Amino acid sequence: MEDRHLIVFVKNPVLGEVKTRLAASLGEHRALDIYNELLAITRENIANLGCQKHVFSVVL
Repeated sequence: MEDRHLIVFVKNPVLGEVKTRLAASLGEHRALDIYNELLAITRENIANLGCQKHVFSVVL
């Protein structure tokens, strides 16, 4: 049987460094809140998948 893997790339949730286009109109704090919500949604959606999960933090 073949091993299945899921690779997820994320940015560290740092104020002013995520969702910058949204931050231009909503503010950096709200953009960070949205990014954290998206991380939580991603975590919930992949939690029960039948594969190995690899999460990599991207440093820009």
